Amino acid sequence: MAAKKYKKRRLWIVLAVLAAILLAAAGGVFFYLNTGVYRAQALAAELMEKIGGTRTDRITVTQDGQGRLVAAPENPAAGLVFYPGAKVEYEAYLPLMEELAGRGIFCVLVHMPGNLAILDMDAATSAMEAYPGVERWYIGGHSLGGAMAASYAAKHADRLEGLLLLAAYSTEDLNGTGLRVMSVYGTQDRVLNRESYEKYRANLPEDAAEVILEGGCHSYFGDYGMQKGDGEPSIDRSEQLRRTADAFSVLAGANRPELGALSGEWLDYFTEYFSEQANNGFLLSDYERIEDASLEQIFYNGAGLDSQPAEQAVQLYERTYGELMTDAVALTKSQINAFLLTKTGKGLDEFTEPLDWPYLPEADLYMTQHGDTNYTSFVCESGEAFADGTVTLRCVSESSADGPEQIVCSTTVSLKQDVWQFVSNRREQGILPGDLEMSEESEEIGDGAAGPVTDEVLGAVRADADTSAVAGFDRWGDWDEISRESLCGVWYEPPVSGSEVVLSLSEDKAYVYFPALELDGTQPYDWEVEDRSASGLCPALKIYVNGALGGPLAWYVAGIGDGYFWCNAQQEIFYRQ
Repeated sequence: MAAKKYKKRRLWIVLAVLAAILLAAAGGVFFYLNTGVYRAQALAAELMEKIGGTRTDRITVTQDGQGRLVAAPENPAAGLVFYPGAKVEYEAYLPLMEELAGRGIFCVLVHMPGNLAILDMDAATSAMEAYPGVERWYIGGHSLGGAMAASYAAKHADRLEGLLLLAAYSTEDLNGTGLRVMSVYGTQDRVLNRESYEKYRANLPEDAAEVILEGGCHSYFGDYGMQKGDGEPSIDRSEQLRRTADAFSVLAGANRPELGALSGEWLDYFTEYFSEQANNGFLLSDYERIEDASLEQIFYNGAGLDSQPAEQAVQLYERTYGELMTDAVALTKSQINAFLLTKTGKGLDEFTEPLDWPYLPEADLYMTQHGDTNYTSFVCESGEAFADGTVTLRCVSESSADGPEQIVCSTTVSLKQDVWQFVSNRREQGILPGDLEMSEESEEIGDGAAGPVTDEVLGAVRADADTSAVAGFDRWGDWDEISRESLCGVWYEPPVSGSEVVLSLSEDKAYVYFPALELDGTQPYDWEVEDRSASGLCPALKIYVNGALGGPLAWYVAGIGDGYFWCNAQQEIFYRQ
């Protein structure tokens, strides 16, 4: 009898211990799932308060019986089931869903158990079945939610049109699925594992579109504050959401203009599109075929890519090409090739003119340095959409008070591989930065010796005029004598405290030899002498080495002497040759 009681008591002890372990485990799971969660912030909370209402843009936002948030436009072009990022309240993505709904996308935002998409990876099935009126479905997600969405897409490609990855990658092979895929991330994202992103890039179809948001970060795809370890964004959240929605609506076929003349809304859209760092360079050279576009102009400022050189790259560069004197741009071949395929449908090797930057084979890297920018602002004044999917726009550079002639271009883009790709850009008026990438053969100069700065010119330069009268840089000459005509000719500044400079100025063009700025004296530029006397200032010699609207090289000419001119503010003297 005593033995039976002992066994019974031991059984109860074992059961009690197991119960305690299970309770502790459950408590641990509960603690994990409910700590460190990123909560929806003010904008998302404000939108949640309006659930059930109809917005002014005819978007209705509701919450269904399964807790899913649904943003429904009046006439949806496609549907999107969206998986939130790990440990982020799903309501935080409601602002993005509204942006997408405003572009014709029927959005279903899924509430994941424990805020982890990995716990209900197949949630998209019931979400799509709940809304049978939507005929074409995409799936998407942010961060871990994107990875889970990709896994679902790989197993259920027959149910889907495509996949949207926000700061995410696919560990499943999507090649051969027929899915349309778009990957979007920001240049300031410090949460996305870039090594893994590159490692799994091959899992995406060859025609997958990659959208890189200049200045964007990991956290700004939702409204939940800043995620630990993320980078510092240089754009605001609303701009990142807008750009993301713009890109995906093109993928889903919802962002397509009607045939004929473009509306004002579409002209504004393309003005913004061409203003983005990734696109602006395509408007800066003249080409009838995209293969003839200037790679120098496209990548001059890094094209919105992650172009900051690593310390090892800097050391490799300086070992061969000397010390870096200013900001540098470094891009790998794979970066350049992937970018060109997305923006043009052509690979790097298909362009007629190579990228004329120093190449570092040890790092498979192109690298150069620029102390300036070629960025030029354009406004789309008119345009027309055609049945073949192309759109042609008349783009005009924004006016400049002191610059040369305004630029007018006819730019054609096309919806190919579900993004706006560049087809051609024909200059109608003005001078593009790419026009200055000419051969060393010069145009006919006319009277005078001004022309390209050749080795013969450099070998004969001299500084033999008597400049003792202005050596203190405290005297002023007669400003009326300082004009375009009086400055025509060849001028030399010796390397007193920096790089030597040779200016070759004709009535039409200027040639600049300035090694510190990588100007070799072979390319012609527009130039002018600006009269600033109304403001009590001396004349300014301006040479537009960055194109019509870029910042010019400027010297503030205090006076012209016998065989020289001098600049008090810059303490420089140029000798006539």
